[in-house]
Amino acid sequence: MRLRFRPILILALLLCSVAAAGCVKASELPSPCPPMGCRMVIPPCQPPAYMGIPRDTAAQLGFRPYVATWLPEEVTWYTGGAYSSLSLPSQPRPMMHVEYSYNFPRPYNSWAPHAVIAVDETTQALGYTTNIYVPGQSLAVTSTSKVDINAQAATLFELRSSGATSAPDVAHVIGVAWQAGKVWMRVTALTSGHYFLLPNGDGEDVAAWDGINTDVLLRVARSAQAYTGCDTNATGDPAPN
Repeated sequence: MRLRFRPILILALLLCSVAAAGCVKASELPSPCPPMGCRMVIPPCQPPAYMGIPRDTAAQLGFRPYVATWLPEEVTWYTGGAYSSLSLPSQPRPMMHVEYSYNFPRPYNSWAPHAVIAVDETTQALGYTTNIYVPGQSLAVTSTSKVDINAQAATLFELRSSGATSAPDVAHVIGVAWQAGKVWMRVTALTSGHYFLLPNGDGEDVAAWDGINTDVLLRVARSAQAYTGCDTNATGDPAPN
């Protein structure tokens, strides 16, 4: 699993190395992000925000992107933006890719945020396995069932990888796909393993989290709404349509 460290985590590691005798396991300490402190569900517009939805995202996509308005308490906004025609190896594109993360406890009083829920959006048909790669393994659709997302017909599906050398490396993806107006939507997560957006294992990846299940996944999907955070420009005036 590829781990990404924020500055606060690096600082925690440095402090721990100075006072090693006082270090205890991460599981014995409270999270560095207090409830409702660092956690973010709906992201701000960037700029002026340091992180969030890039202001020109809708212009790149040709549609207003969707974001979740509900997340599990342990999960927060992580990253999101449009992938251009040159940045993904397969269709459809451009595609909006949004990730929500969980802080996995690590040694030495630290935490590592990692994407555990992903939302993909495009104006073209979006397959169950499109831009989902498990390097060295193949993916197969193992089940589908009909559900609804906000009165729209949707498909709940499962993917499972084959070719893993050990059981923890088997990717078990759960997802739901539907169409919201002209936008094809897909929300995915994993109960084991991880997957990448790129076939060579580079770029963004999504990891398994033990707090996910189909009920949670569907609730996240049903909370999706068109993003309005960039409806004004950086000066606060209405943005042009």
